[in-house]
Amino acid sequence: MSADYAARLGVACSADEVGEVIVDIICGDEATLERNLLLSYELYLYGSRHPGLKPVMQDWMARSQRALLRFFDLPTARALDVLIGGMMLHHAVDRTPASRQEIARLVQKIIRP
Repeated sequence: MSADYAARLGVACSADEVGEVIVDIICGDEATLERNLLLSYELYLYGSRHPGLKPVMQDWMARSQRALLRFFDLPTARALDVLIGGMMLHHAVDRTPASRQEIARLVQKIIRP
């Protein structure tokens, strides 16, 4: 998943294009989204119960943030990474998920405060 994430962000040439890719990731294909969510949350849960896996989780988060560091400072990259994870969950399970336009506005608030 992190390789796909980095590849998708890697084609962007500007902060605005990164913003569009982030919105695409959050609002992505339902089947892929559900599978990725399940795998990622299982990894979070398993990792939290097995401290030896903490470095795996840390490396995964660092890879995600590194993909964003091409265009943003570390606090912004972290904020975007957290937004992606949280919004993917909400987008998948919320009774009335945020629209693509609402998500794009949230991304822009972080990119262009």
